Amino acid sequence: MKPELLSMSAFGPFSHTQDIDFNALSEHALFLINGPTGAGKTTILDGICFALYGKTTGNEREGTQMRCDMADDDLLTEVTFQFRLGEDCYRIRRVPEQARKKKSGDGFTQQKPEAQLYRIETDGTQTLLVETKVSEATTEIEQLIGLDVEQFRQVMVLPQGKFRELLMADSKSREKIFGQLFQTQIYKRIEDQLKQQSASIRQQVQDIRNQRKGILQSAELDSDKALAEQTEGLKPQLEQAEKQKHSAQMELQTATKSLESAQQLKQKFVEFNNAKEKQQQLKQQAETIDQIKHKLELAHQASKLLPVFENFKQRQQEHSNSELQLKSAQHQLQKIEGELQAFQQQLQQQPQLESDLKQAHIKLERLQQLQPLVIEKQNLVEQVHRNNQQLNIGKQKEGEAKQALQQLAAHKIQLQQQVGELQKQSSAQFELQNQVNTLESILSRYEQYQQQKAQVNRLQQQLEQAKQQGLALKASHQQAESEYKMLQLTWHQSQAAVLASQLNNGDACPVCGSVEHPQLATASVTPPTERQLDTAAKAEQQALQKLNDARSQYSSLQDQLKLLNTQIQPLKEQLADYLIQPISEWQNQHKALYAQLQQAIQAQSSLNQTQQQLQGIEQQEQQCRQELESLTTEANRQDKVVTELQAKLASVDQQLPDNINDAEQLSSSLSDAEKLAQDLDNQLKNLLQQSTQLNERLASAKSVLTSAEERIKETQVNSDEAQKVFEQQSSDAGFADGAAVEKSIIDQDKQVQLKEQVEQYQQQLAVNEAQVSGFNKDLEGQEPPETALLEQVVKQKQQLLKDKEQAWQALESTRSQLHNIQTRLVEVDETSKSLEQEYAVVGTLSDIANGQTGNKISLNRFVLSVLLDDVLLDASTRLSVMSKGRYRLYRKEDKAKGNKASGLDLEVEDAYTSKVRDVATLSGGESFMAALSLALALSEVVQAYAGGIKLDTLFIDEGFGSLDQDSLDLAVRTLMDLQSTGRMIGVISHVTEMKEQIQQRIDISKNSTGSVAKVVAI
Repeated sequence: MKPELLSMSAFGPFSHTQDIDFNALSEHALFLINGPTGAGKTTILDGICFALYGKTTGNEREGTQMRCDMADDDLLTEVTFQFRLGEDCYRIRRVPEQARKKKSGDGFTQQKPEAQLYRIETDGTQTLLVETKVSEATTEIEQLIGLDVEQFRQVMVLPQGKFRELLMADSKSREKIFGQLFQTQIYKRIEDQLKQQSASIRQQVQDIRNQRKGILQSAELDSDKALAEQTEGLKPQLEQAEKQKHSAQMELQTATKSLESAQQLKQKFVEFNNAKEKQQQLKQQAETIDQIKHKLELAHQASKLLPVFENFKQRQQEHSNSELQLKSAQHQLQKIEGELQAFQQQLQQQPQLESDLKQAHIKLERLQQLQPLVIEKQNLVEQVHRNNQQLNIGKQKEGEAKQALQQLAAHKIQLQQQVGELQKQSSAQFELQNQVNTLESILSRYEQYQQQKAQVNRLQQQLEQAKQQGLALKASHQQAESEYKMLQLTWHQSQAAVLASQLNNGDACPVCGSVEHPQLATASVTPPTERQLDTAAKAEQQALQKLNDARSQYSSLQDQLKLLNTQIQPLKEQLADYLIQPISEWQNQHKALYAQLQQAIQAQSSLNQTQQQLQGIEQQEQQCRQELESLTTEANRQDKVVTELQAKLASVDQQLPDNINDAEQLSSSLSDAEKLAQDLDNQLKNLLQQSTQLNERLASAKSVLTSAEERIKETQVNSDEAQKVFEQQSSDAGFADGAAVEKSIIDQDKQVQLKEQVEQYQQQLAVNEAQVSGFNKDLEGQEPPETALLEQVVKQKQQLLKDKEQAWQALESTRSQLHNIQTRLVEVDETSKSLEQEYAVVGTLSDIANGQTGNKISLNRFVLSVLLDDVLLDASTRLSVMSKGRYRLYRKEDKAKGNKASGLDLEVEDAYTSKVRDVATLSGGESFMAALSLALALSEVVQAYAGGIKLDTLFIDEGFGSLDQDSLDLAVRTLMDLQSTGRMIGVISHVTEMKEQIQQRIDISKNSTGSVAKVVAI
């Protein structure tokens, strides 16, 4: 990862937007971040770390606490970082949670945290990878860089006071860091896969053993031998039950055949009786069928007369309709003649209507000639009204402008007085800021001292508790060991009695070989079982394991306490003069100074705002004077225009009638005149139209009446002729009159239904006669049988068969169950054997890969130990140069105490004493050189392995102040050597010698309004 551009707004001590262009430095620069204490050197690293992960390098302040108090309220706190990973370029923007000024209105609103991640293509276009969600942005960054925030702090950034953490990390922590750097996750996956596979096989074997035991228990068997014996004993019982079941089936078959024959004969007698009953019913229906036949014959004769009858009816209906039409025509003629007589009176009004219509048209023309004058008057009235309004508005604005000018003059005097007062209040801001920064640094170290002191006290308490727990566990182990040894002794003593119980006279003794046994040994107590011995052994081992764990924990607590006391001593020396007073006193002093600083900052902010307001007031005053002059000129012009328009309006009023003053009155008069002319015209037209219509209707009514009189004569002749023909043919067919013909007529569907009824009766009668004849022949000389006794015999045979089948089924079910058990046991045994063979291979590999044998070094840690050796070889070369040949770093190969992970711990060889000791024994300066050597070596070795993470950049925050001049020169020379291999190295330090040796810098200066960064490149 190589930085290109860092932009910070209202972040830390930077009150404005600060851009730092790393591209301005040389391609593989060794540069110094230089500036006074509190200026914001470490803030640059905090900005990079916050942009990437949302956390600062020291993790002592959250992103919400990084807002600059001196920043303008309108400026949002945010950090944008552009960096390069190989050939790919990315840009991330992150905004912490903060109070943001509302976009509209007064007050503040809460800004939620957000983050955007972009990939910058080679053509300059940007691809959005993460839109707003901060967790997604952090996850994406971890995947891109290959490091989480903790690993980034330890490998790429050595924060202030944190450079010892990578050096002092234990095997477990260092395994996590190195595994991420060297991408050895595949070995960890192999470990987990083998462990999971081994546990799965082990669980399967146990499940199969439990399954085999459960199979036998399901049949209430305790062994395979009992299963075989029960299977053999079941065979003769099953053969006897099979014979008895077959015999019962034959007896039931014979009884069933006898019952079926009797039931068939009995059913024939029932059907014979039913046929005779049906014969009687058919004889009773014979008379009804004859009546239906006669009715059908009459309907046939009547159907022949139906056309003549219908013609007669039609001629009668035509004559009736002609009579009705004649009456209607006579009534219509009388009605029209009455209407024509009444209309003659209305026709006399025609001359008067024509005269009134002519006068209405003359009035309408006169009114239409007045329209231009009315329109002209309306326009003049609107112009006068509009100009009067403009004149009044202008005079009102003129008065308001004069009043505003007076108010601005008064406000200007007030602001000038406020500027003088605020300048006095803000003058002390810079001095107060320095005092607050100094006291904040002291309070931070004071709180750190108190936290570490509390940790010391807590560790001392834990150490005492661990000691007491260890004593208790030691007593428990001694008791468990004593109980196990006592059980072993009892078991050995009882073995002689066990051997003696199995000897017979003449048998050789397995102990002495004698064939005579004058006095056999006897057991004085009950010997323990193997389970009891195994339980006691496990209890003794568990007690020992707990004791070893407690001892390991006690040793670890001692190391932690020793390390913490070493770390707390420098803080105690730095705070020697301040520890005299409690931290609350310094906090109160800081609170008072901070309140004064806030007042000064507020005064400065108010001063800037007041000065801006004063400048705006002066501009408003000038604009107001110009506006007043313009308003006065416009008012005079409008007054002159109104006078001219009023004179024109008076001239037009003299030309108009008194009753017409505006367009609305003229429009109303025109509308009334037009309506009157239209009404008169409509009345005249309607009168002429009604006269024409009445004459036409009278002629039509007379014509209709003549046609109706001719039609009634014609229909009377046709009706008489049709009646004569119908009466003659009815008499010939044997009907008394037309009514008798109508009564005999049956519709076609009814005739079909009656014919089907007759045919169905005849068919039933023929079938019944055949059935009765057949039954008389078949049943001659036979009697109905009794079936109750036969049914009782069949039921007895069915119950007998059921009993025999149940007995056989019970034995067969038992045999099938035993056979299934045998089959399942064979399958289970084969599966168990296969799994045990597989576990012999997989289990051994899992134990080796997961560090359960030997020195407890897992496969992943073994691979990392080889890689760590390469890192330490490079680091030792650098450390040897910086320490003038005194120190070299080595990997500790001894097994750690207890179950603690080992294989990646570090130790240092001291050439002055020829001894090897723990890295924790190095002094502050020596630890810094060792940590620096380790970090630089990591940068080299990680990139030497294909697929590793590319570490192009390293930031070092302080630590050089703990080196003497010679060591400092050697350290700088080492950094320069690393730079020549293509690394960018940033060093944060206020050591003067560093500034002289490193030419490329980022200089940071601070003032009363915030800090400013400047890139100084060659």
